[in-house]
Amino acid sequence: MIKKQWKKSVASQWHLFMPPLRPSLSELRIIEKKLIDGKKKNKEFKVAILGSTPEYRDLCRDYDINYKCIEYDRNNFIKLGKYMRRKDSETNLIVSDWRRMDFKDKFDIFLGDHVLAVISIKDYNNLFSNIRKHCFPNAKVILKTAIRENNKKLSYKTIFDLYRKKYYYLNPFAANWFNIVMAEYDFQNDSFSCKQSIKALNNAYKNGVCNYYEYNEITKRWKALGEFKMTIPNNKDLISKIKKYFKKVVLIHSKDWFTKQFPLIIFEK
Repeated sequence: MIKKQWKKSVASQWHLFMPPLRPSLSELRIIEKKLIDGKKKNKEFKVAILGSTPEYRDLCRDYDINYKCIEYDRNNFIKLGKYMRRKDSETNLIVSDWRRMDFKDKFDIFLGDHVLAVISIKDYNNLFSNIRKHCFPNAKVILKTAIRENNKKLSYKTIFDLYRKKYYYLNPFAANWFNIVMAEYDFQNDSFSCKQSIKALNNAYKNGVCNYYEYNEITKRWKALGEFKMTIPNNKDLISKIKKYFKKVVLIHSKDWFTKQFPLIIFEK
């Protein structure tokens, strides 16, 4: 049995998270334009959402677009639906693991927010193959993901000094997410452990490197994620894997401060 990463507790605490861990308004504008263009060209335009991201569901509802959430757990779909502006129906749900996708539906566009972060790199080929199988000709895939250019790690002192100097106006979790993950990233296994990060942050707090507010804002969200293991793929390696199954791979950057580390990756069948 495949161990499930996305727990009900995470869906229930969606309010704790913010961009870049949730879609930003700038990113949603880019996706909105793609959806509007698709609907204009094809009234039967169909969208697949990998997971149950409420912001993507609301966009589809706003423009009366036919969509399905591909979600392994019905409860996640229901709980995340409570964060929508509009009511949703379970007719928009396909219960299936992304690594299996044992259904017949095909789509004109796939959307995914941090999909690549919650499965291991060894499953990427399977994921891309399955997505391609469920794409209509010329379908597009838009995945927002964290990517790394190298294996550089910053010390916690450098991370928090940079935060106070440049990003002090942001929530400590949002501003430091990427650097904190990279600080404890296991490059050999391509994995990050929330539990390991909590231990390291606890030491940083005890040693006066960060204050209680900074420490608490980050660790309370790691605690919500619990046993979560995250993946931050290398840019070149990721594009190479995608190109085995798709063409025209491009990185689109929003107007957000974090866009360099969290681009929208767009590719076509």
